Amino acid sequence: MRKTIKADFLLTPIGYNSFSEALSASAQKNSAHSKEVEINGRIVCNYAFNGKSLAIEFDNHKYLLIYPGKNSVNWDVVEKKPFIESLHHGCDLLFDIKGKLFDLEWTKILNGFIGKQVAISLSDQYLFIFSKNGVEYMINIIFDVENQEEKFLFISEA
Repeated sequence: MRKTIKADFLLTPIGYNSFSEALSASAQKNSAHSKEVEINGRIVCNYAFNGKSLAIEFDNHKYLLIYPGKNSVNWDVVEKKPFIESLHHGCDLLFDIKGKLFDLEWTKILNGFIGKQVAISLSDQYLFIFSKNGVEYMINIIFDVENQEEKFLFISEA
């Protein structure tokens, strides 16, 4: 069964009051996210995904956990396998974003990473993931307009 959810993009651009404030925020973010070196260039072995959270397992037994934040895509590299709960909808999801329907083909995209070396790249709010000689994908956040607490990861070509 397919369920259509009326959705919209969550993230709004972050503004800074000065150039020095922007540099300070960038330096703080870079020091907080030095964990990416633990997985960049590693081979993807498996993943678990429920539309809201994504855990990618690497050949060094580390896991990249990706999930929606308040105004950014949050992520962490962890050593213990995260538990990814099943979606409560129990069906395939289709998203209606401003009148355009999106079938996100999560399985096709994520299966394409298995057995390949990947790297992530960060911005202030988005996470990018790509494989060697492959397509680069951007992870964004969308929300259910009828229930704004219900957030989903939106994976698309960058």
